[in-house]
Amino acid sequence: MIVVLVASCDLLKTRDSETPVGGIPANPPATSAQMVIDNLTSSFANKNVNDYDKLFADTGSVKKQYIFVPTQKAAGTYSAFFSHWTRDSELNYFRKAMASVSVTFTPTVSVSGTTLTPFQADSALYSADYSFFLAPITYLGRGRFYMIPNKITGTWSIYRWEDLPSAKDSTLSWSDMKGQFSQ
Repeated sequence: MIVVLVASCDLLKTRDSETPVGGIPANPPATSAQMVIDNLTSSFANKNVNDYDKLFADTGSVKKQYIFVPTQKAAGTYSAFFSHWTRDSELNYFRKAMASVSVTFTPTVSVSGTTLTPFQADSALYSADYSFFLAPITYLGRGRFYMIPNKITGTWSIYRWEDLPSAKDSTLSWSDMKGQFSQ
């Protein structure tokens, strides 16, 4: 009995807390289409895969399958990846991209020239020019994000993302980055 008591003394000790998986703590629920874009930018700044995952439509909750439409150039260059792009592909590239930068580096996504167009009773199209800095490269283009709310939770998610090239044809787009980190 004494041996059991001595051996089990550490059972009641508190242990050190663990670092959360997936980066800095969670974004607030995206209760508007604008908040989806805000959460997109902070998911990258915080390198948080769990927050990034919440941005995309889930067939179980909104009955829409997530679709990514790359630029024509990237579709040709990375056809093996983009011909079967899924929500899982989206998360895998994100993980690889975030793992490629140092712990102290903060990826930066900036949007400008934004328009938010509600259509139908429950959908919205958010268009914006983007600049995405992931050391040492800046990716430029225009994104079209088609969003839908979950009628039960009231949170919005992206069900279709179309990537358009920048006016500067020689620049790399977000599609190029997704292709590069899908290899």
